[in-house]
Amino acid sequence: MILSDKEILMEIRSGRLRFDPTIEDGQISPSSIDLHLSDQFTIFTRNAPGVETVIDLEKVEDLEKTLEPFGTKKVLAAGESLTLNPGDFVLGFTSTTTTGCLVG
Repeated sequence: MILSDKEILMEIRSGRLRFDPTIEDGQISPSSIDLHLSDQFTIFTRNAPGVETVIDLEKVEDLEKTLEPFGTKKVLAAGESLTLNPGDFVLGFTSTTTTGCLVG
């Protein structure tokens, strides 16, 4: 389901969709919400040509444990940056916790 900015605000105000910390109105755009990245990333190792890795997040109980064989966990120090090169694949974690389920 894709929601408009007005529908997103309605879901937040109804309590069906919650964020911690609370998001500002300026973070809500048409059909999207801007969240803040945390300092934690998983940097994936490149596969050999022709080898694909598929992770079905619906079947994952412990995300960190599931990702261990595929990449390296990186926690940035204050002021440190992360440079992505062409072809790099990185999973960034948000510092915002979301609660709620929208089905449509």
